[in-house]
Amino acid sequence: MNPAELLTIIHRYYPQGISSFNEDYYASKEYRRLVELLSHKREGWTSVLQQLSAAFHHEYVRDRTDNEPSNRCVLYIRKGEFLFETVMHVSMLVPALAFSVKKILVNDQEISSKEIAVLTNEFFAEIHKEGGLLLKIIQSIFSYDMMPPSEFAIIIPDISTKNKELGSATVFDAIFADTIL
Repeated sequence: MNPAELLTIIHRYYPQGISSFNEDYYASKEYRRLVELLSHKREGWTSVLQQLSAAFHHEYVRDRTDNEPSNRCVLYIRKGEFLFETVMHVSMLVPALAFSVKKILVNDQEISSKEIAVLTNEFFAEIHKEGGLLLKIIQSIFSYDMMPPSEFAIIIPDISTKNKELGSATVFDAIFADTIL
């Protein structure tokens, strides 16, 4: 999806030039459209959670979908001695998904930020590999692709999300979540 198409979709669900801290925001047709979309459970999401639970053991998958523009879950994925606490986001607005690593544990101890950077890069390289189990499960149901991380931080200056003021909301905030788990 090119940036112009992405922006058109975002503007369909977020009013332009109105702060979410203003009551007019919540009366706008865009916001009502977003609320309507979020009120419907995404078809296939339960199946994704069931398949992830089977693949990664039930105690390692937690559904954390709430009132955000994406379905999301926390996955605890063990790779050798490392336990990755990972958040998976599946957008409800566009056919895109994203992963973020919250923390990495070794023997129940959080590791240093320098080590996290190296291990996170290796972990994401594995997720991106063709045929990786996570992507296979998700794409078997949604046919979504990973959104390039370079697009996450692009600021959309004319919109506000429920927790971000005008001029500070990013693409990630608008299509995945503006709160951190």
